[in-house]
Amino acid sequence: PPKGLRITNATFNDFIYGVEGKELTLQCKVEQGLPRANLMWIHNGKKLNQSKNGVLNYTFKPKTRDHQSPYTCRIYSRALIEAL
Repeated sequence: PPKGLRITNATFNDFIYGVEGKELTLQCKVEQGLPRANLMWIHNGKKLNQSKNGVLNYTFKPKTRDHQSPYTCRIYSRALIEAL
């Protein structure tokens, strides 16, 4: 199964700091296992984008409403489901 999921630009306390109106990129990486995992950025229950290549970027311009709003990188893999 895949392992090593991490947000590459998060600080030690799992925060990412941005400036309102200035472009910000969130990057999620995973060490790939087999079968390839699907990475997905989610915000407020909405899927923002996804990738199957081990790296997933999401770029946006933060607004006031994004302050302390959680963005989640999820990993989906058949191998993780079968391991349960």
